[in-house]
Amino acid sequence: MLAETGWPSAGEPVRDARPSRENAAAYLERFVPWAEANSVPYLYLEAFDEGWKARSEGERGAHFGVALADGRAKPGLAQALRCRGTKRLAPSP
Repeated sequence: MLAETGWPSAGEPVRDARPSRENAAAYLERFVPWAEANSVPYLYLEAFDEGWKARSEGERGAHFGVALADGRAKPGLAQALRCRGTKRLAPSP
């Protein structure tokens, strides 16, 4: 089981890895089908951003959530969350 996987939607880059909503969506769209095709159970981190993590992990650590505080998908992630195996979230305006 993959206990933690995901891509940050904001924060500082690490070498060529750039946190952004577009890259988070691309990761999710590629990861879910791969995990399903290889029968790999996983926990995608996380439902909501956790601002407190910035103190120990930097800004990127605080931005792994896929939803806004009200439960709507972050802008740009709604389509990615339509991957089979994920619970659908309502898109944000």
